[in-house]
Amino acid sequence: MKALDTNILIRFLTADNLKQYQLVNELFEMAEQNNQTLLISQLVIIEIFWVLKTSFKTPRKDIISALDDILGLEFLFFQSRNILEQLVKLAPEYPSLDLADLFIALAAKDLGATSIISFDKKVQAFDFFEELT
Repeated sequence: MKALDTNILIRFLTADNLKQYQLVNELFEMAEQNNQTLLISQLVIIEIFWVLKTSFKTPRKDIISALDDILGLEFLFFQSRNILEQLVKLAPEYPSLDLADLFIALAAKDLGATSIISFDKKVQAFDFFEELT
């Protein structure tokens, strides 16, 4: 199995570089035709959130929609598919919570944590976070 770097998915999601976008589409078509699986790690997902938010100024709802769309591509294997599916469902309930923070919380919960201790006051809207005072 081959893994994808963040920039491959960014090209696919934004089509900001037509030549690279076309190459990614060809890669995806080949993977689908050949029953090849491509891996997307948790770190790539976090970086996608950051790049789309900061570099492309993509609205949060559009990032969630894009994530939902790529989760539907059967040839992509996500390191934490169940966590990402939860994120897509929960994100609208917590509009002020950064997607990376929500992802971190859901991943920690999946690993058995009972809470995340943080100094970040913004994350307190999500009851899984516990402020260290």
